[in-house]
Amino acid sequence: MKNVCQTLLFVITFVSLACTDKRSNIDDKKLCGVWMTNCNSGLGIITIPESLDTTLMEINSNQIYIDSKIDILHTKDRTSLLFRLITPDDLGAGGARLHWDDFSRDSIIAIMNIIDTKHADLKWFGFYDTKLKKRVWLHDYELLDFDSTINHVLITKCKG
Repeated sequence: MKNVCQTLLFVITFVSLACTDKRSNIDDKKLCGVWMTNCNSGLGIITIPESLDTTLMEINSNQIYIDSKIDILHTKDRTSLLFRLITPDDLGAGGARLHWDDFSRDSIIAIMNIIDTKHADLKWFGFYDTKLKKRVWLHDYELLDFDSTINHVLITKCKG
């Protein structure tokens, strides 16, 4: 019985910490809006709705737009948005060639670490192909420098 009570206490504490972050003082609703690397370019758009549950992400302009699930994680150091693929939303010729049915819907494809209500660091992981058992589309995300092996970029809230 003691172990059950300790486990229950741990779960309640973990859930409480995950749902509130008194240290960051960032209201989750202030994260809603349109985020990009360059507000004038119109490329690489991530739209975060007020519901904070799903988003439309532009992966490659005129080629790959996806719907993704948002999970908000509050830790002692930061607030992060975790993105998981739901389904492709709109595909051009290049995006249509990808094996979408083989891509995991459980694996995190990107994490947006919030710096403040206007800036975040977006880390791209790519899609996890369950048949190949590896991540694909690692360096092809439009927001990234194509010659870079660093899969993260500073993004700015442009509208909202």
